[in-house]
Amino acid sequence: MTRDHILSEIRRTARENNGVALGKQRFETETGIKIHDWLGRFWARWGDALKEAGFEPNQITTARSVDDMLSRVAAL
Repeated sequence: MTRDHILSEIRRTARENNGVALGKQRFETETGIKIHDWLGRFWARWGDALKEAGFEPNQITTARSVDDMLSRVAAL
């Protein structure tokens, strides 16, 4: 497994995902490239690999606020 191959797969899968880079778990599922193939070998974090491939690191999904959840339940 080479650094260039992983970077090209990041770019390819992002193109297929409307230009948005995949998260590391979905990337592994889609490509078969395991986390241990790159972690600590080429990059310390998935965001570092995404940056090198030309993408912004993915944002962590945050929880909704209690008020937002209650308003959505009330709307149902």
